[in-house]
Amino acid sequence: VLQMEVKTQNYNYDLGNLILYDTNALTKDFSKIDEKFNEHYDQLTKNNIKRFLQNLYTLKNMKDDEEEAIPDEYRVIDYAQSRFDVNLPAGTTEFPRHKKIPE
Repeated sequence: VLQMEVKTQNYNYDLGNLILYDTNALTKDFSKIDEKFNEHYDQLTKNNIKRFLQNLYTLKNMKDDEEEAIPDEYRVIDYAQSRFDVNLPAGTTEFPRHKKIPE
């Protein structure tokens, strides 16, 4: 039995930049990379992707709720836009730049 469960869940989402930060400590010694190690981190990666996609889906649901609140006679249907489009919020992560931002 693989005993590598993470006790705390410290996840930070920056949906504007499509980033998930998993700040949990790694619980395995990297000097011995074996099959169980790979299985554990494959599963951890899958779980993190699921969490991230759930957050994006929440944005989609919020958009759908806003559209449902508009009465039918005032609703504008844009057939050029996909039903699955989501407006991402502004990003919260600031990335370092090599050069100054042009003025």
